[in-house]
Amino acid sequence: MLNKLCHQLLYHSTVFSYRNYIKHLHEHKSYQLNIWNEQNNLLNRKLSFEEFKDLPITDYSHWAEKIEEQRLLGKKILNNDDVSRYQPTSGSSSAIKWIPYTNRYLKEIDQVAAPWMHDLYDRYPDIREGKHYWSLSWIPTELRDKVSGNINDDLQLMPWWKRFFLGQTMAVSSEISKAPSSYLSQLATASFLASCSDLSLVSVWSPTFFLEMIHFMEKHNDEIVKILRTGDWGHGELSFLEAPFNPEQASILKEENFQKLWSKLTLMSSWDSSTSFKYAKKLQNKFPKVSFQGKGLWATEGVVTFPFRDKFPLAYQSHFYEFLDLEDGKIYNSWELSKDQEVAPVLTTGNGICRYKLYDRLKVTEFMGGVPCFLFMGREHGVDMVGEKLSPNFVTPIIHNLEKEFDVHSVCLAAVAEEEVPFYLYIAEGQSGRVCQKSLADKIDESLCQSFHYNLARDLGQLDPVKVLVSPDGFDRYKKACVKKGMVAGNLKIESLVKLNQAQYKELYHPSC
Repeated sequence: MLNKLCHQLLYHSTVFSYRNYIKHLHEHKSYQLNIWNEQNNLLNRKLSFEEFKDLPITDYSHWAEKIEEQRLLGKKILNNDDVSRYQPTSGSSSAIKWIPYTNRYLKEIDQVAAPWMHDLYDRYPDIREGKHYWSLSWIPTELRDKVSGNINDDLQLMPWWKRFFLGQTMAVSSEISKAPSSYLSQLATASFLASCSDLSLVSVWSPTFFLEMIHFMEKHNDEIVKILRTGDWGHGELSFLEAPFNPEQASILKEENFQKLWSKLTLMSSWDSSTSFKYAKKLQNKFPKVSFQGKGLWATEGVVTFPFRDKFPLAYQSHFYEFLDLEDGKIYNSWELSKDQEVAPVLTTGNGICRYKLYDRLKVTEFMGGVPCFLFMGREHGVDMVGEKLSPNFVTPIIHNLEKEFDVHSVCLAAVAEEEVPFYLYIAEGQSGRVCQKSLADKIDESLCQSFHYNLARDLGQLDPVKVLVSPDGFDRYKKACVKKGMVAGNLKIESLVKLNQAQYKELYHPSC
């Protein structure tokens, strides 16, 4: 009864934001300018709009020193707002970026979360009848003692009253954020999910995350079944958290019948475009009777689009947006965009970060009122199979630094997505008999784990370990595989980070003894 009441209260609490978003669709230019003015008032140095437009387009390297000083010394450097927490994410050339979440920034996020949630309740009313699972901002095990205690708990980003209502509707306790390792967080999450007979909504970022959660429940079936039958974790490190007890669900889990386990599941939501398409389809095939909704573009640095009425419109009430046209190189305001333009978003947000470019490709598909809607086309640079966000700038020095140690010459690091669990293949020229390929693979994997999101993907089993191909004719074999795909040999560029399809991989890779 409390669960249903909280759903109703959440539904009614979001109606104003929902109507407000629709009401101002045709006024989004003036709304955007108002947002810019409010953000400008928080700056330690206020700018005219013309001065602002003369500022350079930036990335994290532009802000890193100021953010680090602000984070370590507790000063207000970027703007005059208080910082709630620093959220880690992967960098293009650095291992970790720390994004400040200020009070203003959190309000900007809530501006889009509320209409999205209301639209979900309207379009899928059966989700009001059960519990929800919203994936957490997972932190790799080795970083857990270096961040604040609430950083794994996304509910902490919400206003207190919304945290309370949401907390009553969640299938998984937010207390799992206190678990000392990713493994124990996964075990606790899987156990709570398995015990939830009225699970009605699953919302995750990468579809591989939930596919791996199901795999985890299969792999650790006996242990989770025992937890549900006894109400005992069997792990002292989880003693702060009451274990779920549900013998009936334990019996269903023993059969590994997940459709029966979650018979009331109504909606699943995850990324479903670009490199996530295949895995989203795989997830949908596991639950063919469940509705599915794709995500918009929502980065740690800010939100750009969200799913709304079967489109992905701009979250125009959140941050101030500009767009870099990827063909003519010009910067456009959101109200100046045209259909079919391909652009990269540039954000100015309430945490004091200005004109920050996201390396994502978006295509303008249509307009909702005067607000542009987009299709996510993929990362502008680099590879992102499951959310690991590797870039050439990060990968290149890693593979080159290993050449002398292992007496090889790097060809590339190749992403292989079309496998049960995706992975990276390192291709190099060298004498295979003289190289310990396992040591080389372990060393590359360890180095890549310096990247926050790669480390997390490995920690959660979304990526398999790196594989290695060392051969005297490594480049020729790679070239033949590319030519077989249809590429022209004479136009083949040597790049440190590439993608391979399944046919190329099978043509190229032959494990050595």
